[in-house]
Amino acid sequence: GGEINPYSFYVGELEELYCNDFEEDDGGFEHRLLSGENQEGADDWMWGSPMGIGGDPSVASSGEKIWGNDLGGEINGSTYNGEYQNDKHNRLSSPTISVSGFRKTVLVYDRWLQVEDGFYDQARILNNGEEIWTNHATTQNIGNEHHQDQQPYPL
Repeated sequence: GGEINPYSFYVGELEELYCNDFEEDDGGFEHRLLSGENQEGADDWMWGSPMGIGGDPSVASSGEKIWGNDLGGEINGSTYNGEYQNDKHNRLSSPTISVSGFRKTVLVYDRWLQVEDGFYDQARILNNGEEIWTNHATTQNIGNEHHQDQQPYPL
């Protein structure tokens, strides 16, 4: 898949340490706006059923619920369009997951990600504050190597 769309494979057994399909509850995840104007929908992380608008999936990878940016629809009298807002920096954080006693751990998750080139938009995964993944950014002011997952999760 290359730098923009990498693939991985594993040889050997994997032991599940934490799994959540978000059907019963939100899993204790927390979200907040880090920077940008605090206006309606600025912190647009939502737990619920995807609506399939704004390029989002129309179904969850399993069950019916997911965490996502602006899942769309009407919430408390406000209408959401399925798209994230410009000039906002928000975060979704998982609860602490203990991996003590394990030498190597692997993060595996189902994702549907569509963001502009990393020159404009930065999608990142942090582990204890350390960046372990980010979307590709052009080295010049090209700005046209957008990230759009091409392998939707199995339905």
